Amino acid sequence: MFPPSHRGQRTEGISMTIPKTSRGYYRHRDDHSWMDPFSGERVALHVTGSETGGKFACGEALLDPGAGQPLHIHHNIDELLYVLEGEIDFALEGTRFRSGPGGFVFVPQGSIHGFRNLSSAPARMLGVFSPPHLDGMFEAMIGQTPHAFPTIAASFGVEIVGSMIEPITER
Repeated sequence: MFPPSHRGQRTEGISMTIPKTSRGYYRHRDDHSWMDPFSGERVALHVTGSETGGKFACGEALLDPGAGQPLHIHHNIDELLYVLEGEIDFALEGTRFRSGPGGFVFVPQGSIHGFRNLSSAPARMLGVFSPPHLDGMFEAMIGQTPHAFPTIAASFGVEIVGSMIEPITER
């Protein structure tokens, strides 16, 4: 359902380019394959790069309290993050903020960023990556130790540049 400001509005003039190599499909919410690439983080890829003709990938992350990603850079990937449930703390190019349901973060390629669920409840987030190089990274991390992450990440154009973000302290 659209927010009230969009109800009944026409979408004339809006165009969308669909890659000729892509085919539309539907996947029921119970049909996703969940993987555990990182401690405290479960990931389901809703659509992979091979399904979009190499245009993008979209996945969902379930974050336990304390789970997240250290500060890192995607050298060739733009990332969109949308918080579905819970609260997630973000660092983006030196700015720190917390976002709850409906919060949206755009991370252009080359930006230093990280995120972490610093609340006491689980959180859920949707991520879109273009181009879709990260879908292979999640699969490559399955069964690996956290120490393998920097090497595996580097093979997918991701550079780890810092540690996990800590809670913001009041001054």
